[in-house]
This record gives sequence, structure tokens and C-alpha cells, in this order.
Amino acid sequence: MEIEGGAWHVYGDYALYAAAASAFVFVMLYMVLSPWWRTAAGRNIMAVMGALGAGLVYFGWIVLRGGVPAGFWPARALLFTAMFLAIGWRVVLFIREHVLARWKEQESERNR
Repeated sequence: MEIEGGAWHVYGDYALYAAAASAFVFVMLYMVLSPWWRTAAGRNIMAVMGALGAGLVYFGWIVLRGGVPAGFWPARALLFTAMFLAIGWRVVLFIREHVLARWKEQESERNR
């Protein structure tokens, strides 16, 4: 019996497990070895990687399990909401730190 998707299916599963493992390792290392809570950028890195890691680990578990568990749809919705909020926060930080700061700097130079 052939697996639907063949080698790509198997490769995709292993790629998911590898991505989940690498995200998990990063979050653990960053949580233990970095003072991430001290800056907005550090907190955002933890939020984005934590949300991404949680999603990858959860979906990896589902693939290993071989079926959709009870509570899948609410968990999926909450994970994607966490990812959206963390990435949206990163966009706000970027605009504040790079776009608005540059505008203020240019305005200051014009007023000299």
C-alpha cells in the first residue's frame, strides 16, 4: 500500500518534526540563557518563537497521532491567534523603532 503523497508526505512529516524540535530548543535556550524579559524586542522574540514553537509541536503531535484529537479546532484557532498577535506586535515594534524613529530624527535635523 502506498502512502498518499509518497516520499513528499514522509519528508514533510520529518520536516515538521525537525522544525518543531528546533523551535522548542530555541525557546528553551533563549528562556534559560537570555534576559529576554528586559526589553520589548526580547519579549517579542520569546512571544513569536513561543507561539511558533507551540504550534509546530502541537501539529507535529497531531501528525504522529494520526488523527484530529478532541479540541483540535479551538486549539488551532488559539495557536493561530497567538501567532497573529505576536507577529502583529513585531510589526508595531518595527514601525515604532525604525519608521517613526527615523521620521523623528529627520524632523529634528530639519529643525536645526
